[in-house]
Amino acid sequence: MKRSLALTCALPIFILAACGSNSNTPGTSTGTGTGTGTGTGTGTGTGTGTGTGTGTGTGTGTLTRIDVTDNIDVVTTWYATNVYVIPDGATVYVNAGLTIQAGTVVKLGADSEFSVQAGGQINAIGTTIYPIVFTSLRDDGAGGDTNGDGAFSSPGMGDWYAIVASGNQSTFSYCQFLYGTYGLQLSAKNLTVSNDVFYMNTTGLDASQPGSTGVSIVGNTFYANTHAVLADSNYAVDSTNVFHYKTFGGNTFQAIEVAGDIQTTTVWNNTEVAYTSTTQTRPPTSTLRSPWLPEWS
Repeated sequence: MKRSLALTCALPIFILAACGSNSNTPGTSTGTGTGTGTGTGTGTGTGTGTGTGTGTGTGTGTLTRIDVTDNIDVVTTWYATNVYVIPDGATVYVNAGLTIQAGTVVKLGADSEFSVQAGGQINAIGTTIYPIVFTSLRDDGAGGDTNGDGAFSSPGMGDWYAIVASGNQSTFSYCQFLYGTYGLQLSAKNLTVSNDVFYMNTTGLDASQPGSTGVSIVGNTFYANTHAVLADSNYAVDSTNVFHYKTFGGNTFQAIEVAGDIQTTTVWNNTEVAYTSTTQTRPPTSTLRSPWLPEWS
């Protein structure tokens, strides 16, 4: 849906053999009296020395670029040793299970889209230390200079189109969505979006499609986006979500922008930013609760 060594410190082992002197020098003595004398002297010397050195070194090798242009129709795993590229203008559909390893970098070209369909599923589960990064092909800060142009290009907001989750059961946890038009669009059931970072997107998270259930949006950070979150009114974008970053500040629209009728009991409890709503009506069985509003009844 296209919406929008080991540094072996190679110190060789040194055997320091101190040149031992080995002498046997005759000596003579003279006197004013009568008689002669002889004398002998010996001298020996030995020396040994050893030297050892060890060292360790770490570094990252060059990641292998893999261009993805075909749809994913069989169960597949993407590995952190590669950079996966969806080229300019391409749309790649996920029609089967795709597992993305922690630390993997996925780069998208101009106007490209990565879309999970009804029969597909993405399990993108990173860690705090090794997040999964979805970013611009022009971004050299993640995975290196994948497009090979040196410092000629740099990433910017809206460089690529969207990651779209139209298939159920997908998980995006400890991921980063950088420089997209829509970082992540949700349009399915039982989706988890947790502990993710949304940075420099036109819209960070678009969860505005109605009718989805079982959507969990918790522990995410939104900063330097134009719009942080668009959400259906029934979603609880709760207080675990953060809308600023100490270095880069907040978003252009510091709000959770909600739309649609409230169909079920819903709790809005994020006090960091405002909820803005175009909702005009609600069914009589629905309830809205908020820490700063009396129950709407």
